[in-house]
Amino acid sequence: MLGYAQLGEAYRLKYKVGPNPKWIEEALANCQKAVELDDRVPAVYVTLAKIHETTGKHDLGVQEFQRALQLNPRDSDALRGIAHAYEGSGRIADAEAAFKNAASLRPDFWVGYDELGNFYDRQARYPEAIAQYQKGIALTPDNAQVYTNLAATYLDRGGPSDANDAEQALKKSVALSPSYAGYANLGSLYLTQKRYAESATMTEKALALNDTDFRVWANLASAYDWLKDQPKEDAAQQRELGLLEDAAKLHPSDAEIQSQLGILYSQKKLRDQALVRMQSALALGPDDPQVLANVGQAYEELGDRRQALRYLKKSLDKGMSIDILRANPDLHELLSDPSFRPSVKQ
Repeated sequence: MLGYAQLGEAYRLKYKVGPNPKWIEEALANCQKAVELDDRVPAVYVTLAKIHETTGKHDLGVQEFQRALQLNPRDSDALRGIAHAYEGSGRIADAEAAFKNAASLRPDFWVGYDELGNFYDRQARYPEAIAQYQKGIALTPDNAQVYTNLAATYLDRGGPSDANDAEQALKKSVALSPSYAGYANLGSLYLTQKRYAESATMTEKALALNDTDFRVWANLASAYDWLKDQPKEDAAQQRELGLLEDAAKLHPSDAEIQSQLGILYSQKKLRDQALVRMQSALALGPDDPQVLANVGQAYEELGDRRQALRYLKKSLDKGMSIDILRANPDLHELLSDPSFRPSVKQ
């Protein structure tokens, strides 16, 4: 029975690495077999709930986690899972309470602190996130994953010394255990610091471990753009485009994906296709600073400087960092326009 549940989890993880609906179908089928054999085992419902969470069905995820907790109220996996489901449903206070409960049930287990830290990071509560990661590191000082997550929080906070602290944490992480996340984050950090050759090297190491994230291919293309290596930039952009088109089919309501496609279609001068994606992105994420910046870049690629400036200014008004924009070589001419006067601290 547990074997079927474990197979279900394996197919779920396979879907996360390479999104394909058939892996979700296999995951659900194996879990159903497990339930038919024994419907009193919490782990089966935890796996079912995770499958629903992976596909964005948060309400169904909550229901399955609740079934698991009815069978065992002290199941920390189910508590962490239902916390994620609550968060996905917008029940932030319930999510925090569940994450805290899960950590308190196993105070000697680093995962509870890591998950709580991730939650605080997503809520932009950075000091609380850092405190939780430090608890996890105190328990497992050789834990590469916690160092990677700690670094991501430093980068999200963006204080004067945070970039250096993030780099040190990431170097520690990959020294302990080379990982996709560690290399990808180092590549992204070096890109913002104008260390383009180092960025390309780290990003290529990340892609050697996992080549399915369009964002990482976009970073590689940007690094090669700065390095004036057109063939490698074109190859990275082509891979990014294929992944984006696949992702758009699986996640049609994702505003960032729509806006990224708008950029790439604009660069290929496919104006009508680009405008459709840009309009979809703005309808889905009208206040998302990254989406607004992407739409601005797409308009620039289409030669509409007025609209490009309009959306770039909106992006900054919604919280986009001017440093992040300056790290994009395709925006340099736009940012140098005399009429560009962002009302942000430079």
